[in-house]
Amino acid sequence: MIGRKRLTPEHAAWNAAWQPPFPVPGARRFLRMPWLARRTVSPFAFQPNSSMRQFEYPWAYDQVAPHPGQVVVDLGGALSGFQFTLAAAGASVINVDPFLDYGGSLSYAEYVPTPQAMLSKMNRAWPGDVRLSRTTLPNANLEPESVDVVVSVSTLEHFPPDEIADTLDSAVLALRPGGRLVLTVDLFLDLAPFTDRTENRWGTNIDLRALCERTGLPLVVGQPHELCGFYEFSPREVQANLGELFVGSYPAVPQALVLQKP
Repeated sequence: MIGRKRLTPEHAAWNAAWQPPFPVPGARRFLRMPWLARRTVSPFAFQPNSSMRQFEYPWAYDQVAPHPGQVVVDLGGALSGFQFTLAAAGASVINVDPFLDYGGSLSYAEYVPTPQAMLSKMNRAWPGDVRLSRTTLPNANLEPESVDVVVSVSTLEHFPPDEIADTLDSAVLALRPGGRLVLTVDLFLDLAPFTDRTENRWGTNIDLRALCERTGLPLVVGQPHELCGFYEFSPREVQANLGELFVGSYPAVPQALVLQKP
């Protein structure tokens, strides 16, 4: 499916409660006193993000359905508050992120030179079980069938093709039977199949049918006619319905899908 700009009442309420996705100037000073940070800002206050997260975060939260005892990998979680919303519901969260720059105007090294220290401070402000594995998923050394959910919010489209394949293989291996792979993937409106360009500063449009085939997992949430690469997908239909879709602060719309391990 592609996210709509008209959010459900439940998703609008989730956004009102957690206040994603935009940073708050000067928010880091509150982290010196965790109780003050918790009362003053949300965990989303520390990282710039696309406006599309207003659809993606509550949608992904519903698909993860976080609860005590659950183990969730947040792929590319960076300093996003999303990992702390999952932990607040009792999930154990592993943020797997090498903190590399994937096309942003401001590199991680410039605005977060010490990510482990920042996340430790955020953990004190919003207590929960959030751990950083500062590496890629293939190198995270996760035990096979040790994870209930791997969630990736607008991350895979920034990777080179070979890295996408290795990441998917690692996700499938780490998931327990019945585990879910919850994905949102940017669909760039300035790239093929809408134009002749194949790449922009942020990445490429991913063939999601090939992605699903790579994992070998069935699609349990998502509509093929709104997922790039599926035979049913129509670029013309996407363009015709742009007025209803959630178009981001850069020219893209959010695709959303869930795969489940048998």
